[in-house]
Amino acid sequence: VTLAPVQESTPADVQNEPAPTSPPTYSRVDIKFSFGLIVRSSAVDGFETENLRDNETLRKCMEGTSKILHVQLPSPPDVSVEMDFSNFPEAYYDPTLEPNIISIEEDQRKVSSDGKKTTTTAKGNKRTLVKASFPVFLREEKKNEEGKKRSARMLKETKTTVFKALRAAVSGGSFLR
Repeated sequence: VTLAPVQESTPADVQNEPAPTSPPTYSRVDIKFSFGLIVRSSAVDGFETENLRDNETLRKCMEGTSKILHVQLPSPPDVSVEMDFSNFPEAYYDPTLEPNIISIEEDQRKVSSDGKKTTTTAKGNKRTLVKASFPVFLREEKKNEEGKKRSARMLKETKTTVFKALRAAVSGGSFLR
C-alpha cells in the first residue's frame, strides 16, 4: 500500500476554494475615537444651562463623521440581489446607524501660580474633549488562528482607512462643511 503525501493548504489554495453558497455573517464593532472641540455658548449665561450634546458645532462634527464613513466604507450588501457571496465586503458601514457620543469632558479653568483663574479659550468659548464611537460590521471569520489574524487585519485596515480620512477632512477644512 502506497500513501500519497498530504499537502498542507497554502494561501493560494484558500483562494481556489469554491465560492461560498451562503452569505457571510457580520459582527458589529464599535470603534472609539476622540477629538478636541472648541464650542461657543449660545446661552446668555454661558454653559451652565446648555447641554453640549445639542451644540451645533458638535452636531456638524458627528454628521461629518457619518458622511466620511459612508464614503470610505461600503454599504451593507444586498443579499436579495447579490448571489456571488465571494464579492461581499470584509467590512461595511450601515448609514442608518450614526456615530454615537460617549462623553464630553469640559476643559477646566486652570489656576496660575499666583492663584488667579485663567481661561484656556476666549470668553464665551469652551474647550472640550469629545469621546465618540462609530459602528462598523466586520465579516466573521473562522475561529482558528488564521481566522483570528484575518479579523485583526480587517479591523486594523478599517480603522486606518477611516482615521486617515477623518484626519484629512479636519486638516483640509472640509470636516464641518
